[in-house]
Amino acid sequence: MFGRQLVEINNKIKEAQGGDREVDLRYNMVPKLVIGHICSKLKESTNVNKLWLHGCHLDDGGLVHLIKNLEDTGVDSISASDNVVTNEGIHSLAAYLQSTPIAEIHNLKYLSLRENYLHGTTTKATAKEHRGDAGCDDKGHIEPTATTNAVVLSTTTATIKDNVSSEENETLMPMEEVSEGTALGKSLVTVCKLLHLEELSLEDNKLGDDCMKELCDYLECKEEMELEEMTLSVLSLHNCNLSNQSLEYLSGALASNRSLKELLLAGNRFTPIECSKFIHNVLSSTTYEGNIVFISLPKALKDCLVDIVQCSNVKFAWIE
Repeated sequence: MFGRQLVEINNKIKEAQGGDREVDLRYNMVPKLVIGHICSKLKESTNVNKLWLHGCHLDDGGLVHLIKNLEDTGVDSISASDNVVTNEGIHSLAAYLQSTPIAEIHNLKYLSLRENYLHGTTTKATAKEHRGDAGCDDKGHIEPTATTNAVVLSTTTATIKDNVSSEENETLMPMEEVSEGTALGKSLVTVCKLLHLEELSLEDNKLGDDCMKELCDYLECKEEMELEEMTLSVLSLHNCNLSNQSLEYLSGALASNRSLKELLLAGNRFTPIECSKFIHNVLSSTTYEGNIVFISLPKALKDCLVDIVQCSNVKFAWIE
């Protein structure tokens, strides 16, 4: 059934090996069988370092299967944009990484999960709400159902319960009060830390402020050890359903973080006053060499804020 596709994949990997070292498989179906074949061939072509899987119907199980099978390949960059990965896939990936010895985890530099089905909203984000269509999107992607999304929080709750003692369970109950955003944020932090990511793109997902708080707690580097271990330098959060509350979280994180260089925040719901405070906090905290150098913000705020960013060492871009 997949014979012709596997031959085409072999050819693309061979071309990448002798060329730009990038395997472009965009808009190809990649079920587990195909993912396993891709990883097997990449083990024979260890100089290939980039894998583009944009619009490949990659689902939760497929993402975990991909990361599991990257060992002994040269891949350090994966674009999994425009797929059907949900919160459950991130929780499953985090659980796998936590249960795997560090030496056996294949590190990545770049991971894009742009325009998937990640959401941190209290009300479950359905496929229809996310893409404006039901059943399948305009590319024919099979979309997660409300039933699938409803499993995410209960699965996360069960995972958390398994990792604490019965005494701790009594203290933490009721676990059901953990928001989807908080649970998703914790799993994203685990993925980021254990894969040693340098660039993470989460654009066009409805993450929300609770998810952002967890990411910012990670970025804040409260301990000196965390400062030394922090690898993330680019974080893309364009159009992630963030409000002014997220700007407050980010201000605290950037005051101590020394690894982050680029932060993309355009497309979110910020007000001029709170955004002005955020910019002031950023500029006042970047007093040492090597801190953040690029920030994108909503274009609608440009006229209100452009004067206060002039003559700064940080480059600001204003994007829709």
